[in-house]
Amino acid sequence: MTPHDASKSSNSRDDILRASRPIGRAIWRHWSGTHRRCLIDATTKCMKLLGERLSARPFDRQTAEHQIQAGLLNRFTTLAMPEMACVA
Repeated sequence: MTPHDASKSSNSRDDILRASRPIGRAIWRHWSGTHRRCLIDATTKCMKLLGERLSARPFDRQTAEHQIQAGLLNRFTTLAMPEMACVA
């Protein structure tokens, strides 16, 4: 068993930080696609919380089951969003 080489992972992280410093973190996230990956990871986690596996066997029923899960996820998202109103 070989010991973990921390220098490899720290060097790549240092390179990322060096690249993001001149342009700013927010711009760098959009440029590199990090914001998309975070959104996809969060959505995938929520889908897994609804169920790890599909219970239907036929493909058309699996599609329907997946659409129901997506609809539930969208509904939960809209329920969690705050309502804004102008107060003047």
